[in-house]
Amino acid sequence: MGCHRARSHSSSRFLPSLVIVAGLSLIGCGSPEKSDQLKTYPTSGQVTVKGKPVSGVVVILIPAPGSDPGTKGLTPTGTSDKTGQFIVSTYAQDDGAPAGSYQIVLKHPMQQSSGPKGVPAAFAPQIDGFGGKYVDPSKSKFSVTITEGQNVIAPIALD
Repeated sequence: MGCHRARSHSSSRFLPSLVIVAGLSLIGCGSPEKSDQLKTYPTSGQVTVKGKPVSGVVVILIPAPGSDPGTKGLTPTGTSDKTGQFIVSTYAQDDGAPAGSYQIVLKHPMQQSSGPKGVPAAFAPQIDGFGGKYVDPSKSKFSVTITEGQNVIAPIALD
């Protein structure tokens, strides 16, 4: 019986190179580049109604007319806690807002106590507890200019 020599596969010489190339290609497969995102600055504030803190108020910053074109389409937002305090988020939770001028709009989403006939209240549409009074940025009496560094929005006092 003859002896058979194991063939050497030329592809085995390329295996280490293939592993290196595959590894390098994965470096770019993480989270997307954030170079298109504007730098944000910590932004917070407080909402009160008749002098008392109110929770669940959604505070939305709408870029003011003539503001930096880079902020168009962004809606930095925060929701007040039981002390009325809120922290603004733009791209990630509590990351703040980009520098610029904003009109502030407010909503207080509330579940209706009952839905349309035969629909449980849990499935009823939410209503704005403020009746839409603070949702039009062109009529908002609240505004803020976000600058580099820590930003605390003047207390938002509603009646």
